Amino acid sequence: MTQISPPVDNSFGFVPDEAIVETQMPVDDFASAKQKRLLTDSLYTSLRGQPFLVEANVGILHTHGQPLVVPDLILSLDVNTNWWQQRHSPYFLWQFGKSPDLVLELVSDRQGDEFGGKLATYERLRVSYYVVFDPDKLISEATLTVF
Repeated sequence: MTQISPPVDNSFGFVPDEAIVETQMPVDDFASAKQKRLLTDSLYTSLRGQPFLVEANVGILHTHGQPLVVPDLILSLDVNTNWWQQRHSPYFLWQFGKSPDLVLELVSDRQGDEFGGKLATYERLRVSYYVVFDPDKLISEATLTVF
């Protein structure tokens, strides 16, 4: 069971940036969760009729023995549509035969390393498009950055 640390005591109540799970990783807020649902739902609606996979918070396992990388959203075009039968599995590169075509990170805090380790990992995996959406300009002067 995941435990959440108690809220910071202040006159306004709970501070969203202070919700930390046992692993010390921030959890999604309502805005991030809604953005991911809107993106996945709209892509499933608009890309009907072609084989693809789009999902939020699904791990990518790229090398045996290496840790998963978990982007906020992945889109992979022209992939086998039998992924439903691969329950409880991450996105295994060797099973899908390719890296995702697009990886999106939604910036919700300054600790995500979107322009450091994540950028290097997605570049090494040869992801076609890496998109960083930073609506509050927490880590960049740009709201949207595309690599």
